[in-house]
Amino acid sequence: MKSNATVDLRNHTIKSNLSRRYDSRTSSIARALLVMLFLSGLLPTPPSIVPNRVMAADGELVPSFGTNGFVVTDFAGGNDAANAVAATPTGKIIAAGSATMPGTGTDFALACYDEDGSLDQSFGNGGKVTVDFFGANDGARGLAVQRDGKIVVSGFATNGTKRLFSLARFTEVGQLDAGFGQGGKLPLDLGSTSEAFKIALQGDDKILAVGDSRLQNTLDFTVIRLNPADGSLDNSFSDDGVARIDFGFTDRAIDLAIAEDNILIAGIVVKSQTDSDFGVAALDFDGSPKSNFGDDAKITTDFFLKQDGAQAIKVSGDEIIVAGFATNETSDFGVARYNRRGRPIERFGRDGQLVFDFSGSRDLAFDVINQPDGDILATGWAGIGTGFDLGVVRFDGEDGSLDSSFGLQGRFTHDAFSGTNNVAFDAMLYKNTILTAGVGLNPASGNDDWIITQHENKKFVEFTKEASPNPAVVGDIVTYTFTIKNLTEKKVTVRITDYLPEGVTFQTQDGWLRALPFDSRILRSSLIDVPAGETRKRFLRVTADQNGLLQNEASLFTARPSGFFEITDEEFLADAEVESEVKEPVITGAVVKGKKLLVFGSYGSSSGTNQSTAIVPTAIEPDAECPTILIDGQEQKTKRDGNNPSTVLIAKKGGKEIARGQTVTLKVRLCDGTETADFIFTRPE
Repeated sequence: MKSNATVDLRNHTIKSNLSRRYDSRTSSIARALLVMLFLSGLLPTPPSIVPNRVMAADGELVPSFGTNGFVVTDFAGGNDAANAVAATPTGKIIAAGSATMPGTGTDFALACYDEDGSLDQSFGNGGKVTVDFFGANDGARGLAVQRDGKIVVSGFATNGTKRLFSLARFTEVGQLDAGFGQGGKLPLDLGSTSEAFKIALQGDDKILAVGDSRLQNTLDFTVIRLNPADGSLDNSFSDDGVARIDFGFTDRAIDLAIAEDNILIAGIVVKSQTDSDFGVAALDFDGSPKSNFGDDAKITTDFFLKQDGAQAIKVSGDEIIVAGFATNETSDFGVARYNRRGRPIERFGRDGQLVFDFSGSRDLAFDVINQPDGDILATGWAGIGTGFDLGVVRFDGEDGSLDSSFGLQGRFTHDAFSGTNNVAFDAMLYKNTILTAGVGLNPASGNDDWIITQHENKKFVEFTKEASPNPAVVGDIVTYTFTIKNLTEKKVTVRITDYLPEGVTFQTQDGWLRALPFDSRILRSSLIDVPAGETRKRFLRVTADQNGLLQNEASLFTARPSGFFEITDEEFLADAEVESEVKEPVITGAVVKGKKLLVFGSYGSSSGTNQSTAIVPTAIEPDAECPTILIDGQEQKTKRDGNNPSTVLIAKKGGKEIARGQTVTLKVRLCDGTETADFIFTRPE
């Protein structure tokens, strides 16, 4: 049975027999609890029901992680909460949240873990870092890891009695990045009160953070964009780097996602003490409202005319998935699905809405994951009797039905301390497993501690690596062959991180780059799209500097769900079938962004090295009149992409328009008159 505990959402505390404070981030559970929802005593207490916990393989805890699948982290003997989790380019696990420290209340907190859940002793102080802003309560809620390994954290800092929208950036070893903000910290005063929740990185490394701010007694969705070099506000975004979205009520943004052509923001729109809705808004990349989304770039979703709130948002191809809580008799996991214009996907659940109840008590989803195979994971708290456990559910990606192969008929719950409350606030896919970050009441101390869990999940790909020749002798050119087989029924996109052993030297090749500037032995591939049921290979060549057997590690990461196209500086590299030799120019992909068509590919290699290279020789001047994109045989005004001049061409706006759903034939004509083969391109609906 659970300990005697009730939830007071008005004061944002969890009351146990110790009457302890749960978290000062407007509570650890603030994503659902922030706006005076579920006032204490408003909802009836259901009967105590504890389900049978016989689980299938998927969903079970991974025994080799921590102690029987979970890790408990305490900072200084006070109440702590983990609110976000991410992976570094080297495969480390980073979590962010709050920690209660002597003399300063709660502070920003980070912890770094090795793959087995042990603290990384090279990070911070024994694997942990805390940062105080002004000597009062602070808390981190969002987390993102840059491509150079730096860690950006978002949350709030308290200056006197005022909360500030705040960020901090750390180096890969846990030190404040002195070049960011004010010595690594960036408190922003955006109104009478303001605070940040989640964070995301654009393909150009600019930093987006979402939260709320109050101006003239109105609390609104708030999004900021920062320049990556120093954390200064980006004035090309909404003129001053700050965009506000007003639904006309009390509005609090919790999460954001970057889609192909816009920025999506989700949160809670509070209409009254007893009525709130999912709120979703869309912005163009300049911070202006997205013209073709919803009503004036905003939509709201009401499940049962009671208290609902969005806590997480993800993009899956041309569709949007939002999760949070929906209230009927009690609060339950609520999931909504929309098309790119904000209209419900009717095939999903009932008219685009899905509600899931664990056992008749209060349930809240705090995060959602769209898997590479299209299925959906929702994580949060599962009400069990009068308390709650960590809860995970997996839904079929098409209609929203429970995936019976996961846990107990689609659900899994975990009680870390056998009788006390615990919850997951954030989750991610990590090497074919699920990681969650949250908090649990530790009965040994009577305080809240961080809980990081790892769960079994379905296998999306098979991944192997071979070296030839092996053993090698000094001077040998050794080829590593990476083989990726897609085991799902949908395309998956992955990235390889390789850890070179001592005794070899990397040969510079397209499609590979240094993952971290401070460690030249860690390499990262470009994104690799693997169609359903098919196999793709990548090759990496090194020179042997010593004799012997070569042994080294490589990891495969799921880069993004099927269909989501994220532009980054190096990721338009050719992604054709590099296992077959390519000697002619070839288009390997295209995408419409706004009013521009981007075409990418390679002109192959005449050396027979099976190595994809650039579609445009780098010797060509940027303003040259060639190469040229042809759409259905018509030449288009063409320029080279500034970030990817050798691999991406852009057909400027003002040329042939490609309507949604329209199919056209693309070609690229090089300066010597050589043309690519026809590339059939259909713009998504």
